[in-house]
Amino acid sequence: MPRWQPNTQERLVQAALELYTEQGYERTTVGEIADRVGVTSRTYFRHFPDKREVLFASGVAIREAIVAATSEALGSRPAYEAVLVGVTAGREVFQSREFAKTREAVIATSEELRERELVKIASISTALKTLLVDSGCDEATARMTADAGVAVFVEATRRWQDGDDAPFAELVGQAAQLLRETAATQAALVT
Repeated sequence: MPRWQPNTQERLVQAALELYTEQGYERTTVGEIADRVGVTSRTYFRHFPDKREVLFASGVAIREAIVAATSEALGSRPAYEAVLVGVTAGREVFQSREFAKTREAVIATSEELRERELVKIASISTALKTLLVDSGCDEATARMTADAGVAVFVEATRRWQDGDDAPFAELVGQAAQLLRETAATQAALVT
């Protein structure tokens, strides 16, 4: 094995994404990922518990960025506006657009990975709901506000991945407007 090199975790993520793209998630082994980086499988497992988690390495950082920015904004804004500030801050953790699109394409090929992506998204909503309840929102309002914020985040992220070069805050604003319009249209249909 070669001598230690920096950024092992990032290199493992990149190698996994390349291999998953080349030969598929199901057919790729942890050993192959480790070999591509020039480390042992044991080193791989120091960074990730299994082969799927390598694609979700930034999930905790994204959730923490969103919650931290929301928490800071809660002092001066209503809950929903604070959540929109928070989800805008989540963009700061993203990899490149090319990486994000490739990752999304790999996730789309596997039910296991799609389920894990939903768990990641749900963890953001849960963390936001907890923050909002702790700041004084009632449970139902906190849950709806958190879920709405996450829906906006997912839509803004899709727009960014699809090549929209507007600032992410603008994409969040567009997605929030779409959510308002959709809710108003659906409410009008019900009444």
